[in-house]
Amino acid sequence: MKRESIALLIILFFLCPLCVKASTLKWDTLTNFLESRFPPTFKKISQIKEKYKDRVVFRFKGKAPKRGTEYLVLSAEPNVPLYLQRPAGVIRVESIFGEEALAQVMAVLGQKIAVGDNIVVPSAPVIYLYTNIKDKDVFEPYQSLRDKLLEKNYEVVEIKGNKVIPATDRYGIVIRLEGGKNYLVCKVQSLYSKDTLFAQTIKYPQAIATEAPVGQNIILAARQPVVVPTAPTVPVTQAPPATTPQAGTFRQAQVPSSTVSDFKKAMASVEHNFYRVREDYKRFVICEVDGDRTPDFVFLNDRGIFRYTLHDNQLEYIDKYTFNNNDIVALHLHTMDLDGDGKDELIVTLAEKLIVLDKKDSRLVSLILTHEGTAYAPMANQ
Repeated sequence: MKRESIALLIILFFLCPLCVKASTLKWDTLTNFLESRFPPTFKKISQIKEKYKDRVVFRFKGKAPKRGTEYLVLSAEPNVPLYLQRPAGVIRVESIFGEEALAQVMAVLGQKIAVGDNIVVPSAPVIYLYTNIKDKDVFEPYQSLRDKLLEKNYEVVEIKGNKVIPATDRYGIVIRLEGGKNYLVCKVQSLYSKDTLFAQTIKYPQAIATEAPVGQNIILAARQPVVVPTAPTVPVTQAPPATTPQAGTFRQAQVPSSTVSDFKKAMASVEHNFYRVREDYKRFVICEVDGDRTPDFVFLNDRGIFRYTLHDNQLEYIDKYTFNNNDIVALHLHTMDLDGDGKDELIVTLAEKLIVLDKKDSRLVSLILTHEGTAYAPMANQ
């Protein structure tokens, strides 16, 4: 009887390896990252020294912040401790010069950012949890991830579909748990810039039913304003409508200078003095591709990468890199000087459409491009 019991246990062990692996996800790597990135309380690093439109400058001591790092801006009301100051906005470091950093305003939270406001490392962010997995409430890895975050006392908001209404007075991040063929991908993304802050790939031997492709864009929806009845006002004259630009040309948009304190208006950085392009693009970055110390405007869509420069107040086309695959879906575009030569490399994330067992699927494809001479060359690809 004892031998039969041992034999039965051995058989069950080999027949059910999937159950063992599926139930051992602890998410410690993810939570360790969150704890290292977001301290228990606000950590002040500086104050805003200068501000012009959607750009701010601040001084730092010691180690320079990395490009792409996001900070929370708090008000600087006198005789009020730091932890009681009101959130003003979110900024993202763009460049470093000497002991000063230039940052872009990514979102306005509650009130306008002003000179003298406190710059802090955000703590305890609101986590917006997204997944493309069907029937997520009975999918054990999703349940364990959600429970782990709640156990660590994070505020978790589950995203239904691909739209999220973010809090207008709290710093937030997006955690994505997405399933592919025999793998799970867990990512931490900025809610404001869509930058990837953390990524972890986990082998998962069971079949995963999904309801959306990997890398689906998450749409930020504005909260509907509360309408308060007011006294009648004197009607104002309607401004004439803007004219449509001619094909192949660019024009500088005229945008009101006032900023509404609402998340829909938070992305002021992309509404002031921008240039319209006729073709549709999914991603856009300002970088320095060829090392000539002039900014390059790089756009991404499903066909490839297109580079422009600003000349005589217009965007002038320079060159492009074409994807030789009609089944490509462009997802993300980031830049970084990986080899220290003063030129930014283009880090591209794509999804390749597949047909698996007569069903539509997709897989992630990564590509790093460097500019050599007059053309682009892949530095690495997957």
